[in-house]
Amino acid sequence: MMVTDKKYFMEKDLVEQLEFLKDCVAQKWDAVILIDGVEGSGKSSFAFQIAYYLDRGFNLNKIVFTPEEFVEAVDNASVGDFILWDEFSLAGLSTDAMTKVQGTILKKMTTIRSKRLYIGLIISWVFELRKYFAVGRTRFLIHTNVAQDGITRGKFKVWGFDSKRKLYFKGKKDYSYSVSADMRGSFPLTDGIFFDLDAYEKKKQDAIKTIDFDNHKDTKYKSQRDECIMLADDEGVPKIKIADRLGITDRGIRFIVSEGRKKKKNILGE
Repeated sequence: MMVTDKKYFMEKDLVEQLEFLKDCVAQKWDAVILIDGVEGSGKSSFAFQIAYYLDRGFNLNKIVFTPEEFVEAVDNASVGDFILWDEFSLAGLSTDAMTKVQGTILKKMTTIRSKRLYIGLIISWVFELRKYFAVGRTRFLIHTNVAQDGITRGKFKVWGFDSKRKLYFKGKKDYSYSVSADMRGSFPLTDGIFFDLDAYEKKKQDAIKTIDFDNHKDTKYKSQRDECIMLADDEGVPKIKIADRLGITDRGIRFIVSEGRKKKKNILGE
């Protein structure tokens, strides 16, 4: 069915789920939802659609990338706002940092409920979260994926509160989504209809540069660490193996390698 003044398609079952979420928020229940999926599967685009459906005033100012931005957004929010923490996992590239991020959200839950806010978290894997947070304090999980051809974007599955718990405990060992979803469907790609994408990318990249990847303020050895990471990458060591050894997610490793390559190009004037 077509929804909102933007006239984009949304599955009827999903609309019903979101309307139920509105009722929950009206009664001051928690309304934290998770959106995960493989990189490039359209999870940010889908999250924007959901956010706008629930909050017609949703805009770039309500998208955050760091704990500091999140706290400020919650404190300044009005009743019924949807705050989207995009690339949530980037703010938790070490176990300690991820714990801090989830703790930050939980500390603001009283304010979130009193203001009747919607909170959306875009992450890589639900299994990266603590069980208390993933299972007990989040309403449902939306997982974006691609079609069987491995190319076509715009597919999703939804696990509700109870099925999300089963999925988390059964799938955590090998990051498997084998538990049957409560809902599945498709969504359109709507990039650019809610706000300027260039402004969004700039805000995102500026935020990423401020993230402390290993949760330590002392930068004495970080340049040496990054050089070692780049060397290991050059030698063909899998990024996930480097990440596991250093206690950083593979996304963090990819970012460090990417930034290192950019710096070298600038130095060489390429």
